[in-house]
Amino acid sequence: MQYCFGLKFEFSHQALLDTVHNAVMSRTAGYVCALDGTNVAYSIDNPEYRDILNGAIVNNADSNW
Repeated sequence: MQYCFGLKFEFSHQALLDTVHNAVMSRTAGYVCALDGTNVAYSIDNPEYRDILNGAIVNNADSNW
């Protein structure tokens, strides 16, 4: 996982799959976000929105897959 623009991103496909798999297997409640440029831009000036995005189990870039 890396931080870019104050947001958590997972760029490794295997790490992303492992994280989601582990959350499902452990019945962890949460959400996964595929972030695009609009999400990033909006979160820069909106710390509450950034906190929501960073509260995800995992985030990936929508064009990363």
